[in-house]
Amino acid sequence: QSGEIVFLVGPNGAGKSTLMKLITGYITPSKGDISVNDMSVQGNRNFLANIGYVPENAPLYGDMTTYEYIHYSSQLHRVSKQEFEKTLPFVLQNLQLYDVLNQKTDTLSKGYRRRVAIAGALIHNPKILILDEPTEGLDPNQKHQLHSFIKEYSKDRLIIISTHLME
Repeated sequence: QSGEIVFLVGPNGAGKSTLMKLITGYITPSKGDISVNDMSVQGNRNFLANIGYVPENAPLYGDMTTYEYIHYSSQLHRVSKQEFEKTLPFVLQNLQLYDVLNQKTDTLSKGYRRRVAIAGALIHNPKILILDEPTEGLDPNQKHQLHSFIKEYSKDRLIIISTHLME
């Protein structure tokens, strides 16, 4: 439901990432079907417009700056220029990315790369946000800040988070 944060908690190898890949259509189920907002995932990509997804090892284009990556992500989701300019400050402020806006992503720390990947998933203002191990590589302060942001962001969205950490 909108307004909920759902955690998939389990040890490594339990299937958390596989379930997320099934929900987002990255892999196809061998049996059965998966529906998102009453739309079947199989053969239907329209549901992706409402989903932001960050896989565990979120790939970035190392030769792009933080700004270029976020802008590229917005173009993939067909975000208008006006909407991009409105959403960008919100994303940059909440993920604390202003200081690395013009820095190449391959020069960023693991924590910054993680936050840039999350920014790319947020730029189209999805109703469902799926984060696979979102705090991996973040220091304690960054984890706290991200947890606070997720709690606030979830007020009118569904957020699904996988983790093997009980905290």
